[in-house]
Amino acid sequence: MGIPLLDRWYGGDVCVTPCTCHHVHDDVHPNTILSTPHADDLVAFFKRCHAGLKPGGVLFVKENVCKEGFEVDEDDSSVTRSHEYMLQLFKQADLRLLYSGLQKNFPPQLYKVRMYALQP
Repeated sequence: MGIPLLDRWYGGDVCVTPCTCHHVHDDVHPNTILSTPHADDLVAFFKRCHAGLKPGGVLFVKENVCKEGFEVDEDDSSVTRSHEYMLQLFKQADLRLLYSGLQKNFPPQLYKVRMYALQP
């Protein structure tokens, strides 16, 4: 499961707490978790998030993005994914992109920060 290169960094599956409630949330804002799981685990996490949404509910994601593919930080093993990579993951999770935009006035020496609004 996962991407072989990332499996090397993480050593196997990452446990991400599932949403135990179905169709109860108007919106979901996952924070600080998205840079750690394998791609497959992240897709499964997104699917659990949208299972917890009420009809018409929205999943909001705000993430650092790199220019292409993904980058692994050797110090903390976090993963920064590109915008295109994130779009692929959203598609695999059966999420529809409602909005995507870059955070404005962010220091150029840092990763760009992109915001997404998604629905199942």
